[in-house]
Amino acid sequence: MFVTKLLSSLEKVFLDEEPKAERHERGMALRGEKYSFQLAYSRDFEGEVGTQRYRLEMESPLSDSIRLFAVRSVPCEVPAYLYEQDDYYLRTKPGLYPDVLDAVQPNFILMPWQWRSIWVMVDVPEKCKPGVYPITLRMLKDETGKPNPVNDGKVVSEDTFELEVLPAKLPPQKMLYTQWLHNDCLCNYYHVDIWSEEYWRIVANYMRNAAEYGLNLILTPIFTPPLDTLVGGERMTVQLVDVERTAPHKYEFGFDKLERYMKLAEECGIHNFEMSHLFTQWGAAHAPKIIAKVDGKDEQIFGWETDSVSDEYQNFLKAFIRALLPWLKEREWLDKTYFHFSDEPHIEHLEKYAAAAAVARELLKKCHVIDALSEFEFYERGLIRQPIPSTSKVLSFQKKGVQPLWTYYCCDQAQKVSNRFISMPSDRNRVIGFQLYKYNVKGFLHWGYNFWNSQFSLMDINPYEMTDAMNAFQSGDAFSVYPGRNGEAVSSLRQVVFNEALQDMRALKLLETVMPKGAIISKMDQATEAGVLTFKDYPHSAEAVLRIRNWVNEEIKYYFEKYENGSIHCDRPVTFCLYVSK
Repeated sequence: MFVTKLLSSLEKVFLDEEPKAERHERGMALRGEKYSFQLAYSRDFEGEVGTQRYRLEMESPLSDSIRLFAVRSVPCEVPAYLYEQDDYYLRTKPGLYPDVLDAVQPNFILMPWQWRSIWVMVDVPEKCKPGVYPITLRMLKDETGKPNPVNDGKVVSEDTFELEVLPAKLPPQKMLYTQWLHNDCLCNYYHVDIWSEEYWRIVANYMRNAAEYGLNLILTPIFTPPLDTLVGGERMTVQLVDVERTAPHKYEFGFDKLERYMKLAEECGIHNFEMSHLFTQWGAAHAPKIIAKVDGKDEQIFGWETDSVSDEYQNFLKAFIRALLPWLKEREWLDKTYFHFSDEPHIEHLEKYAAAAAVARELLKKCHVIDALSEFEFYERGLIRQPIPSTSKVLSFQKKGVQPLWTYYCCDQAQKVSNRFISMPSDRNRVIGFQLYKYNVKGFLHWGYNFWNSQFSLMDINPYEMTDAMNAFQSGDAFSVYPGRNGEAVSSLRQVVFNEALQDMRALKLLETVMPKGAIISKMDQATEAGVLTFKDYPHSAEAVLRIRNWVNEEIKYYFEKYENGSIHCDRPVTFCLYVSK
């Protein structure tokens, strides 16, 4: 018997378990939104021994805007053990977990008694006519390879999903979102030289993928980023800025590669730039690795051996910043550029951080400077104007008056808060969209777009075989995309679901133009067991998350109908009027 089941994007289909969720046969989406659902399927022997080959057919008025992916499973050796955790995980035992969204092949083999799923993604056109659109999926036997096929083309299942396209358009994303793109990982996996033409082709593919799923602020390696590197070790040089030491303490800078990188990012849809850190991670104790031309030869002039407060490095920073800022301003990039001092300094690093960044802080006083840190003393001392505390601690910053709010999560956020580990349910990933909206968060950071290295970058890894940076982080923390054929990025379902969270936030912003934000928050609070939605209190089910978004959709539809009937006048809801079709 061949069995199928339509499911939402918030279910994860394991090979060894029938999905328990109710069938999901209808949904709503705004124009310009990505809407995803799944077709889960399985079969027993049916008296036929061995594997069987099938193919999938799709029929819909929206067929030109639909992409189909096979959900592949990957090893998850570290599902939840490393840090304190709660009980809101799908599983806590090592095994194969669904994550990769691979393009559906023309035909495929299905093992008996295994559950798998097809991921259906609808890129709703911005000018799509509102209405209900059926999407029919048929599974057919494929016996074209047999000498005398008798069942070829036989339909073994047919399922129809109905997508209602609403008469309003999804507004643009205003919140800044960065997830660090690691250039050395691209070069290592694809065996290409940094700055080769093949590198530029590949990094453009990844920039486009990142932009498609909400990233609008990109890590820009002015120098090799001093991130996730063993003290005393090093990562591949990916320095965009050319440096020449012309005399003791005298430097000249070339920005040709930097300009190409930033222009390429803009062409791919990313218009904000996050300059790599000026000091090493976890305390700002040293300078990053910096290569310069000295007497005609490339030479490392700064690195782990360089104290961050040394006169030599501080003089270098003065020269560099004074050259960079007017260059950025001339190209109208300065207001779109964000600088870093050091990543995740702790309280014991406060004095070193203060001393190391003093000169740069003064030179960058009119610029955006951001750092991931969760100790309030750094902000209280005036050492950073825009701290980025973790989701575990961000509300303590908010209560002390820090505005605007930025936040981030990584491996430590394994208890109570949202995250995107492979072992977590997808609704725990997606719920952050409601949280970001409620607290009016202006920026979100995550470190692992494509960190395909072991911890401390001791070696590169194959992310299809190892999802935990060599047992260092919970599986999935280090990356959201996989390396594909021909230099293409392959999305994970976690990347797509996080983008759904961003879309929820944008839809809420649209609703806010016709409904008081307080009323919207009250509705979200009611859906939370604790009665108040926070970063640690939120609905714990896919059904609850979908109900909130369905309510948002229904309200937008209701106000559109009032607008069409002339009940809404464009005095207050100007934004709403801009995003509805006539």
